[in-house]
Amino acid sequence: MIGIIVCGHGRFASGISSALELIAGKQADFVAVDFDGRGDVKALLQQAVNSLACEQILFFTDILGGAPFRNASLIAQERGQCEVVAGLTAQMLIEACLERDDYEDLTASVVELIENTRMGVTSLSLQLAGKKPAASNSDGGI
Repeated sequence: MIGIIVCGHGRFASGISSALELIAGKQADFVAVDFDGRGDVKALLQQAVNSLACEQILFFTDILGGAPFRNASLIAQERGQCEVVAGLTAQMLIEACLERDDYEDLTASVVELIENTRMGVTSLSLQLAGKKPAASNSDGGI
């Protein structure tokens, strides 16, 4: 199985992980790392890596260029067989956790995951503008 590590500023990781657990249940090979700005985030991430018995690891972070992203990237480059994704959303995390057993190529799967997430970032007005009026149903049913 692919291990998943979520890291972000403040309580981002534990918060989004709480939403994941509510929707998809407790996840195996999954670690949330909160970064409060005081500790050594690379050491925290390395501890998370060491706690997983996974050949491949998928890091998710909150902000491109932030300390969690930069340090996850350093570990990924040192370790290999890792991907680092910034801009995590709940939709992205849930999809990754539910689909990771089917990932044959981690990099290709991450590309697809990001594209799927982009389609899920929208607004009500965009959705309403893109929808066609529903056909009337003469029998009054659904």
